Amino acid sequence: HDGDNTLGRQLATYPILVRFPEKMELQRLIDAVVVNHRERSVIALPYPLKINQASLKLISFIPGVSKKLASDIVLKRPFKDKIELLSLFPQ
Repeated sequence: HDGDNTLGRQLATYPILVRFPEKMELQRLIDAVVVNHRERSVIALPYPLKINQASLKLISFIPGVSKKLASDIVLKRPFKDKIELLSLFPQ
């Protein structure tokens, strides 16, 4: 852990640093999707992201999700299906 972040390495020939913006369980494999990058690292979210259990911080890292929308998502949980969640997004 690095503060409130979890650091990891991907399984590949050139290991870059993968930063998850939340403390996660250590010493286990996690599938991830890259949502941003830095000079020598990438920022990733666990995949699939369990939206009904994800923290506000993780949801706010989803591309296209503002802090207000992330807050609305957290306040209106649980969602029964993807359609109910997508109804919160502006058209």
